[in-house]
Amino acid sequence: MKNIFNLFVFALVLMTFNGCCETEIIVPHVTEIVSDRVVLIEDFTGVKCPNCPNASREISTLSDKYPKNVVAVAYHTNFLGDPITKEGYQSKYDFRTADGEKLESEMGSYLGKPAVALNRKLYNPLQELLLTSTSVFGNIENELKSIPKAKIVLDNTYEPGTRRLTCRVTVEPQAAVSGDFRLHALITESNIIDSQEDNVVYVKDYNHNHVFRTMLSALAGDPIGSALTPGTNFSKTYEFTLPPEEGWWVAHNCNVVVFITDLTQKAFGVGAVLQAAEAHVVE
Repeated sequence: MKNIFNLFVFALVLMTFNGCCETEIIVPHVTEIVSDRVVLIEDFTGVKCPNCPNASREISTLSDKYPKNVVAVAYHTNFLGDPITKEGYQSKYDFRTADGEKLESEMGSYLGKPAVALNRKLYNPLQELLLTSTSVFGNIENELKSIPKAKIVLDNTYEPGTRRLTCRVTVEPQAAVSGDFRLHALITESNIIDSQEDNVVYVKDYNHNHVFRTMLSALAGDPIGSALTPGTNFSKTYEFTLPPEEGWWVAHNCNVVVFITDLTQKAFGVGAVLQAAEAHVVE
């Protein structure tokens, strides 16, 4: 009892000495993931898909959280993707493409849209490529923590007068690995204003982002060899003339997306993504 009393007196004296000031509580700073890994999120969507804007907003949130680590592509396909004909909300554009449709069929079936893929990988126990956004986003931090096997450098040159785009891609291996490597390059466009079903309402001036426009490479990718060796870089140049600007194909809203796949890590008809990169057509 005497020891307890002495401790009480000591605490009282200490409080008096400190003027009864509140003690500052220091909360440890939680750092974000710092990574050179760039992940590819592929969103299969449609203007008549009422739930798809929810996935788009989640992707935007991830892009804001990891601005240097997330690359997104939105493929509009036939299922719920044909233009809206409702009076007052008629679509101006048809976002569907033959390549997007083919890619969707190659990546397997799904129960509904939105259907999202992360780095074209299977995630147990579902064993599917096209998943709900929640299933995919739960795995993104593990992907970001993985060490990239290659770095991709993009150098875009755009001539406004001719609308000619020249994209030089350099792959810089970071680890010695063997496989069946392919280089994929494509163009996306954001800030396209058009109609969209958004949950229970139609939105006439919906902002469509990351819309797949065209492939620069073959859809299956261009072969880049069976080995990645540090110090041995691979370069390839793509050229493309943007169509006339008619509400879309706005050069300042277009990005080049590039990624590397390995067909030895194959699921369905596509290989897993090792690394991705993105750069504006016009800086």
